[in-house]
Amino acid sequence: MALLYKDDWPQAKKRLAAWWNCQLRGGRPAIQIQAPREKPLPHGPDPGDPVSPEQRWLDVHWRLARAEYSFAHTACLGEAFPYFRTEIGPGSLALHLGARATLQMNTVWYEPCLPSLADTEEIRRDPDEPFWRVTTKLARDAVRRGRGKYLVSIPDLIENLDTLASLRGTWELLADLVEAPAHVHRLLTQIQRHWFDVFDIIYDVIRDEKDGGSCFTAFQIWGPGKTAKLQSDISCMLSPEMFREFAIPGFREQTEWLDYSLYHLDGPGAVRHLDALLDLPKLNAIQWVPGAGAAPVHDPEWFPLYRRIREAGKGLLFTSVRADKLETLYKEFGPAGVMAACQVGTEAEGRRLLDESAKWL
Repeated sequence: MALLYKDDWPQAKKRLAAWWNCQLRGGRPAIQIQAPREKPLPHGPDPGDPVSPEQRWLDVHWRLARAEYSFAHTACLGEAFPYFRTEIGPGSLALHLGARATLQMNTVWYEPCLPSLADTEEIRRDPDEPFWRVTTKLARDAVRRGRGKYLVSIPDLIENLDTLASLRGTWELLADLVEAPAHVHRLLTQIQRHWFDVFDIIYDVIRDEKDGGSCFTAFQIWGPGKTAKLQSDISCMLSPEMFREFAIPGFREQTEWLDYSLYHLDGPGAVRHLDALLDLPKLNAIQWVPGAGAAPVHDPEWFPLYRRIREAGKGLLFTSVRADKLETLYKEFGPAGVMAACQVGTEAEGRRLLDESAKWL
């Protein structure tokens, strides 16, 4: 079904599914382009900037009005699509498991709540917890208002060691990995069960009623089934052996449970774990972030990394790419299993870029 803010959505869905399965070869490559609309679609009044962090994250009416105003003014070209984000900060599973929230305008910090792993018998989730009520209301109200207009996403839950680090504290958890590994394994198992439960609850609200498709908040990904981004920021502080012991079992279970999964590989310190990730048979794709001060994502310095990923049969997602660098990436690695996202200054520029991309292959 076409969407008000994305009239070629049926075609984009087919190409996104082909990208996940590394089957897109003919025509133009998979490419996500966003630009200001030359002629905005009908919309309500601009609700303006948030007046407080509480409004930014917890005011359902403001968040929906702000998103819909943005959708009306943004052209989503190629495989880009409009979607409403339902998270309360990045890594909101920790919030639903007891972490205390510090709301800020641009992010949410989760304050630790576990003074000791040994003394924590069980990590519980309260279904009446206030932030969970906001999250589910965001999803339900957005589905109701956005039907036929835009998609609604799974929140950026985050999982595994990163969630335990939010609950325990990063440095405390690093010590626990050495001093109390059995307790780490025990609580990671509990966190995993909560991740599946929370994902399923939101998925049942937002999924496509016809094909079960869903989109995930981070990195504008959609797949014809349960779809998610996975990550481990704390992995930059772990040896390959510790990553395989503590993180990989959870990721293996998630990738086998999901229909489509993308791993967010963040920073040079995470590259040491690439082999372990490539060994996950059900992991579909990897998105690489070079990190602050490093060469940009299109730099040839990273081409050997990308070749390892493609040779392992995994897809590549490039985000925040300069428009003038797209052709090089697609000629080098595409089109099968490769997708890049960029923003341009005008809708006309975006449409020209989309047309030109068919000549790159």
